[in-house]
Order: sequence, then C-alpha cells, then structure tokens
Amino acid sequence: VEEVDQKELDLVFKTNIYGVLNIVHAVLPSMRKRKQGLIINISSIGSEIGLPFRGLYCASKAAVDKITEGLRLEMRKFGVKVCSIQAGDIRTNINQNRLRPAEVSDVYKEDFERTYRIIDEEVENGVEPEVFGPVVERIMRSKNPRRYYRVGKTLQKWAPTLKNLLPTGFFEMMLMKDYE
Repeated sequence: VEEVDQKELDLVFKTNIYGVLNIVHAVLPSMRKRKQGLIINISSIGSEIGLPFRGLYCASKAAVDKITEGLRLEMRKFGVKVCSIQAGDIRTNINQNRLRPAEVSDVYKEDFERTYRIIDEEVENGVEPEVFGPVVERIMRSKNPRRYYRVGKTLQKWAPTLKNLLPTGFFEMMLMKDYE
C-alpha cells in the first residue's frame, strides 16, 4: 500500500469498480423498465479480509460488494435482483495477467516476492472455474438470491466467518502463517 503507483491504483479501480459500474449502467435501465432482471457481480473473498500486498485489490473488491448491497436495496421495488459471488482461489490464468508493481523497494522485496509466489501457487491449486456454473444456476433459479455467494476451497469460504468469530490477533496470526 505504501508504494503503490497512481497508475496501478487507477488500473485496479478502473477494472474492478468502474468495470462493474459501466455494465450496471448499460443493463439497468432496461431491467428497471421491464421490472425484472438479475445482476451477479463478481467479487472476492478478499473483499472481506485485507491480505498482505493485496490491500488495494481487496479494497476494490470490497467496493464492489458495497455497490452490490446498495444496488440491491435501490432495485428491490423494481424487481431487479442483485448479488455478488465472492471468489476464492480459482484455477485461471490470472497469475499471468495479475497487476504487479513495477518496482518494490528493498524494504518489502523479500516478503513481497514470497507472498506472490504463495498467491500464484494457491491459484494454481485453486478450484476449477466450472464450480461457478452450479452457483450461477442456483442464483438464477432463486426467487430471492442471497446477497453473497462464496466460491472456493472450504477454508477460504469460511475465512470471513472465522475473522468475525476469532480474536483479531489470533486470526491475523493464522492468516500470516499461510504467507510464511
């Protein structure tokens, strides 16, 4: 967070926040007029947990979740349903496309590189993208979709609940063990 470049920040927010808003702006007028529709935003379990060297990404996905929550309430009377899928590690090519800082100072370099190796490994060992299909189908069939649906490995899906139940220091200690 300390060393983020403004261009990187803009790109993360343009992709994760403005991208969602642009789609919403494109489809919502028609849905509202028809008094029906469904918007499924893609977020991240990281929206619930600030992760090391991923703070801005997590913040952008948290913004997607709050946009989803507000939009749910705004669209309720128009019959438009809105929810968010919070994804954990999904086996995709995101490792090749993930934004990384151009430079990391020596103060953070070792921790940063180790953390990103671990993140890349977690994605490589993540759940298959096909897990989204049944979740999307369940959402589409639901009369009243939940606000959030979590997709990922079991521990990842439970991590936000554990964060709320466990003492802060204990949860952070457990989380950081994954990055050692």
